[in-house]
Amino acid sequence: MGLRRTAVLVSLVFALAAWGAPARSQAEQTTTLKAFGGSETETKIQLRKGDRFEVKASGSWKIGGWIGSCGPDGFAAGEHTSYNITRDANHGALLCRVGSGDLQRVGSFAVLTADASGRLVFSPNDKEQGNNSGSLIVTVIHPGSSVPVATSGPSVVIVKRFEANGEGGTSPVKIETGDKVDVSATGRWTMGAAIGSCDPDGMDNAFAQAYNCFTDHLHGKLAVKIEGDDGWYVVGSSGGFTAEKSGYLMYKPNDTEPANNSGALNVKVTITRGEPSEKPSGDIRTASVPAATSGWRSDITVRRGQLVRIKAAGTWKMGDWIGSCDPDGMSGHTSYNVLPNRKHGSLLVMIEGDDGWYAVGKKGEFRAEVSGRLIFRPNDLEPNSNAGSLNVTVEVED
Repeated sequence: MGLRRTAVLVSLVFALAAWGAPARSQAEQTTTLKAFGGSETETKIQLRKGDRFEVKASGSWKIGGWIGSCGPDGFAAGEHTSYNITRDANHGALLCRVGSGDLQRVGSFAVLTADASGRLVFSPNDKEQGNNSGSLIVTVIHPGSSVPVATSGPSVVIVKRFEANGEGGTSPVKIETGDKVDVSATGRWTMGAAIGSCDPDGMDNAFAQAYNCFTDHLHGKLAVKIEGDDGWYVVGSSGGFTAEKSGYLMYKPNDTEPANNSGALNVKVTITRGEPSEKPSGDIRTASVPAATSGWRSDITVRRGQLVRIKAAGTWKMGDWIGSCDPDGMSGHTSYNVLPNRKHGSLLVMIEGDDGWYAVGKKGEFRAEVSGRLIFRPNDLEPNSNAGSLNVTVEVED
């Protein structure tokens, strides 16, 4: 990834007096919502990795056409386990996940720690959610929102501590797709007791180069990226990039063994966010498409002859062992593909009543050949063990 410097214009300054390990430094918020039994429920609650949050749930939902109803703790231990997503909770029990993290058992009450950054998602412990119904009332006590950034124009966020022992540490700075991000850093951090300290541009130490993550850069040089992106920007004391994804800003030193490092840098992050674009013409709808489906029926309908434009973002998990991918899918595993010539796990769509799937991935368009409801699925013949969902935007024009 190339580095790109952008103009540093200061209009808004936020100072975090001492940000280090995740803690309840931000004011708590209480959010009450419904978690639905028939699908995953993606909330608007954004958490950072390491955030602690408390969940209370009440009510009942119906699991399946014949199994019956249960509360947040699910059915009795050992019942209907062949339909479970996870063996760590009773069938029908309330589960949650943060971003691309693992499913965690909630039940009627739990105090949990986010193992990833992202939105909080709820789900029943049931692999076949399509015939479920009802909802639970869920109350979440969680940390306040991330460091605020102006909706347009430049903003500056000052973070006092980027820790030297952070192997992919997550900052409280939230970045949106398309933001121009400039990073400037000062101070010194230590790369192990034997190697010594350096500034954000790293050190010219022949012995230490063997421990580099990025071989073309000096040892200990500062690197950043957006969580969920596939590569790091090595910025040192000054550098910039344009965000290709949304997420929290992560950081690390150029060091494969950071656990014995110490010290921290002071970092200024300048985010230049463009003016909101005008709403495109046509009918625009959004949907959250689950990964564990062989044909998720949306409530979006199109007419024959209309132009359908689709954009998708986020990640979903393909199976218990294959891993996660974005809407464009992943290389390999083609024996499990619906469309063999497209990447495994990529987003597919069809119109109900049509005879084939369109591979759209992150962005695609097609002219509707029939009228009907849009149906989505991943490019995966065995989706039952999948998890997660994608955020999909559909624009329809005549």
